[in-house]
Amino acid sequence: GGFLLAQSGLLSGNAEKQSTITAAEAKEIALDLYPGTIVSFEFDHDDRKPHYDIEITSETEKVDIEVDAVSSKAVITEREAIGHNGDDKDHATALKNAKISQDDAIAIAMKQFNGKLHEIDIDEDDNGFIYDIELRSATEKAEFEIDTQTGEVLKFETEKLTNNGAAGSHHHANNNTNGSANNQSSTQPVISLDQAKQIALSKAAGTVVKAEYDKD
Repeated sequence: GGFLLAQSGLLSGNAEKQSTITAAEAKEIALDLYPGTIVSFEFDHDDRKPHYDIEITSETEKVDIEVDAVSSKAVITEREAIGHNGDDKDHATALKNAKISQDDAIAIAMKQFNGKLHEIDIDEDDNGFIYDIELRSATEKAEFEIDTQTGEVLKFETEKLTNNGAAGSHHHANNNTNGSANNQSSTQPVISLDQAKQIALSKAAGTVVKAEYDKD
């Protein structure tokens, strides 16, 4: 799994329209409840309840805190002792050694997609550590993989958002620079659905009970 990161400067505004407290305020509320270092920050609205999921670590413990984005109520949802080894330690070390900061990576992503930061984490692939970044606009979300040492955009993928915020159709573009990425155009049908139904009926008489366009 990834290691989610908080950045107070980049998350100082409202994370989503539904929330009434800012990300910076949520961070302060969580730190008042449990002093330590914020290593994970994400806005979520599952069960139609907008809230911030925040992970804080101390020298001996990792604590998950949920802050209600409307009422500002904060509760500890999980506590776990921290060992000397493990993914959390490895990712924390990788973050300290990264030549490209979180701010730099998000700025690179925002040059290619006009949206707000929804989530960021650091993860490991075959060639080292990368930032996984998700930005969102009113109608789309964009996912990036950016090299922590070079700033290269290793992956750039966008998806349409439905009315309930879920992802729909998507397209992607991969490149090896920190410049702009070219999106691949979607394939369009050559004939209309009505024409396809007429062709099908000419081959076999009957009633059309289902017609669907697919581009698998």
